[in-house]
Amino acid sequence: MESIGKCSFSFILRIITDGCIIVNAATLITLPWLAKYIVFILSRSFIEYEPYEFVLVFLYICGILSFGILIQGHRILRTLEQNRPFDPANSKRFFRVGILCFFIAVAFFGKIFMFNTLLTLVATGLFAVACLVSLILADVFAKAAKIWEEHQLTV
Repeated sequence: MESIGKCSFSFILRIITDGCIIVNAATLITLPWLAKYIVFILSRSFIEYEPYEFVLVFLYICGILSFGILIQGHRILRTLEQNRPFDPANSKRFFRVGILCFFIAVAFFGKIFMFNTLLTLVATGLFAVACLVSLILADVFAKAAKIWEEHQLTV
């Protein structure tokens, strides 16, 4: 990746990703209290709102899946820092990100039938597209890794 002084752009992105991982983990730990607060705020703002149990389970599912996405992103950025962008493991990591995005899209799709909002519809589409993009990147990186390996053998 491009270097900025002694730090590369992938290093900066990895540090940001590490911060997101820490925030995600802290949120998952405090989720029962946060979910109660969210439901309390929603109950004061709207006539019809999602029950606490639903909010808690939904946020745990999406939080755990997003934690997995962040871990895979951390690992991808590590290989970029080590100047190994075509590491065969990156293809598998992008595939995992695609699968995790698919499950988040399924969770939001299920939420459409229980408590639909405009944000739910947008998130469903967004994670479905992220799933497809990640699966395409997984295929591209698998082919690039194979070509890179062949190139290294011929040199």
